[in-house]
Amino acid sequence: MITPQVLLKVAQLAKLGLVPDELVNLSQDIEKIIQYFNQIKNLNLDKVVPMTHAVEMTLRLRDDNPKLTPEVCKYLPYMKANYFSVPIIL
Repeated sequence: MITPQVLLKVAQLAKLGLVPDELVNLSQDIEKIIQYFNQIKNLNLDKVVPMTHAVEMTLRLRDDNPKLTPEVCKYLPYMKANYFSVPIIL
């Protein structure tokens, strides 16, 4: 059980400024959250596939068609054949 005293100690360690009214409400809220996690812990989730997103979606990607435009060539004077080289810095 999360008591207001325990919550006050954790808040002080985290350097959070909580007033006594907040401690009572926050300790009750945290207790509800812990009860909810305990309900989830008791579920059989062996056949549940992990998700990366709450909504099933596929990414629509465009084809990778690199184009050498005059604008690019204008700003890259070190072009050789089909690749770009840069001047030596050191």
